[in-house]
Amino acid sequence: MVLPAKFVVGCIITKLSQAWTTFATSLKHKRQEFGIADLIGSLDIEDKARAKDVCGKKIVDVSSSAHVV
Repeated sequence: MVLPAKFVVGCIITKLSQAWTTFATSLKHKRQEFGIADLIGSLDIEDKARAKDVCGKKIVDVSSSAHVV
């Protein structure tokens, strides 16, 4: 059975974890339709941005805790 790309994209967005709720909501409210490849690209970019933010926060926390000690 072949599923339409719009349906598959909607299912993937719905199955994202709770940490991705705001990103999923922003994807749902976009006016333009995009395919599976576009969704995967958007998820990859968001994942890399979140990983970069986490690494940046760890560096800030380590330096600030070093000053406290």
